[in-house]
Amino acid sequence: MSYQVDEFWKKNEKAFASRHAYFAQKYGSQILKKTIASVPAMRGRILDFGCGPGFFVDQLSAAGWDAEGAEVAVATGENKSTSPHFRRPIHNAAKLPLEIPPGHFKHIFLMEVLEHLDEPNLDSVLKEVVRLADPQSCTIVVTTPNAENLEESSFSCPHCGQSFHRWQHFRSFDKKSLGKLMETHGWEILCCEEVNWERPARTLKNFLRRALFLDDRTKHKPHLFFAGRIRANHPKA
Repeated sequence: MSYQVDEFWKKNEKAFASRHAYFAQKYGSQILKKTIASVPAMRGRILDFGCGPGFFVDQLSAAGWDAEGAEVAVATGENKSTSPHFRRPIHNAAKLPLEIPPGHFKHIFLMEVLEHLDEPNLDSVLKEVVRLADPQSCTIVVTTPNAENLEESSFSCPHCGQSFHRWQHFRSFDKKSLGKLMETHGWEILCCEEVNWERPARTLKNFLRRALFLDDRTKHKPHLFFAGRIRANHPKA
């Protein structure tokens, strides 16, 4: 992750401290449900790379999985912290490789991470993920915004004139480009779909619209969900 992005999240951490400000906390249950339906049975150690405070790590732990996290924003000078409730380890990802042996994880989550990475860091993170993956049977889930228009959420600083994205996004993916990126880095596609994690309000109007197929099936879906498994004989990073 770039120095600017790292500093942004460190300085604004308190502003996003609400549980509902974190993507994985807000949509984690839906992502986990879709993961279970999309990949072979998850067993063994699980890594949530880019886990924030560790809400999703706790959710996995509560369901009985052996979960750990990795996050850039771990306090400076510390090698790891812990998740809020189950006190599971969260490794400091500010410097790669992590202090974890190769092939350590059977499943890896990368939720809303890739869009925050500039070019050299994108390659470094994806190589590190492959290094950490069990070469025999690891699966991965990646989520990103879908076909995001970066300019719509970009602003200019009135003091220095520098343009920046409000959430510090560097890149935009669509279904094709995300699938190609993951294939290039050693993952076989199980599914790559456009999704909408937002749940419509449970109203009679919405129920009738769904029942009568009146909702707009072509409406843009704002999220991407990729599930894959490590390709046999893929060289380690």
